[in-house]
Amino acid sequence: MQNVESRKQKQSRIPGNSERLPSAFCQLPSRGFTILFAVLISSIMLTIGIAIFNITIKELRLSSVARESQRAAYAADSGAECGLYNAFKLGLFSTTTAQLFTCNGQSFTVGGLGWSATSTFTVITEGTCAVVSIAGHQLPSAQMRTIIDSRGYNSCDSADPSRIERAFRVVY
Repeated sequence: MQNVESRKQKQSRIPGNSERLPSAFCQLPSRGFTILFAVLISSIMLTIGIAIFNITIKELRLSSVARESQRAAYAADSGAECGLYNAFKLGLFSTTTAQLFTCNGQSFTVGGLGWSATSTFTVITEGTCAVVSIAGHQLPSAQMRTIIDSRGYNSCDSADPSRIERAFRVVY
């Protein structure tokens, strides 16, 4: 008889049994905690993922700006070198006769107005541009000085919002 009574007590604790369970089993304080915990963990993971994504996007933009800045600097350098080479080679501004020279397969005519003139030309290389100005000046000591300003751009389109300018100045 004891066995039968102990079985009945065990069966009364099983949910779904037709007998009524004691009230202590019906009040579960952790009900819904798993869903709340899963939502909390998901929110934290989503926040971390968005933060990493934003950092990645900023790093990509920064590296792109650095690359384009370098292209503009290379364009300015090549324009200054072209102007400097041809100024020494042709003796620009030493005569009142206009002179023809080439840079990167492009022909330009500069000079012809003597030391007081400024000649400007644009060198285009692989999507980059360099606007080069060569000016001669006479110093108070009767010496002549030549100034070459080269402004390099990463894009030849002046309306491009991501256009970057770098400049070099050579004085001799």
